[in-house]
Amino acid sequence: MESDVTLVSIVDESLPKSVELRDFLLDVAELGDKLHLELYNKGENTEIEEKINADKFPVVSLLNSNGEYSGVKYHGVPGGHELNSFILAIYNLAGPGQALDSVVLNSIKGISKKANIKVMVSLACHYCPDVVVGAQRIAIENPNVEAEMVDISNFQEIKKKYKVMSVPAMIINDEQVVFGAKKIDEIAALLV
Repeated sequence: MESDVTLVSIVDESLPKSVELRDFLLDVAELGDKLHLELYNKGENTEIEEKINADKFPVVSLLNSNGEYSGVKYHGVPGGHELNSFILAIYNLAGPGQALDSVVLNSIKGISKKANIKVMVSLACHYCPDVVVGAQRIAIENPNVEAEMVDISNFQEIKKKYKVMSVPAMIINDEQVVFGAKKIDEIAALLV
């Protein structure tokens, strides 16, 4: 890791998954001196809750070395196949990060509208982490984009509202639902 990354989690003690996420993050934060953890109980720090758009629990967000919200957020415990996407999110934010083709990077930098991508996943899905990594990499490179990994097993109301029958599924700006595995350039093209 070239720079510091701070994991910020708002813990809702009434939700077992939120407590499980907290315990997971306590272990992860010990993995390196450039990795930091801030834990708050729900309602304890409304300023940080607003900063990271903490609207669903469990939640953990990544802040860059300047303490700015990176647009990367997880709603669920990043276990199973999502452990890889979580580690890559930290690596891509801290640097050097995965190499990006210059054409793809220019496309990402050219996204001028605000966009929110909820990537609906299951922890057993083999294709989901690539979509999560792609969406989150776009968020890291462009402050207009927020990318959330949402463990569908914890959010049945979202599954029903958007009729999500398979994963990965991206819900873009709470309007458009896109199913199936997508590469980073395909995700960026959906946001232009």
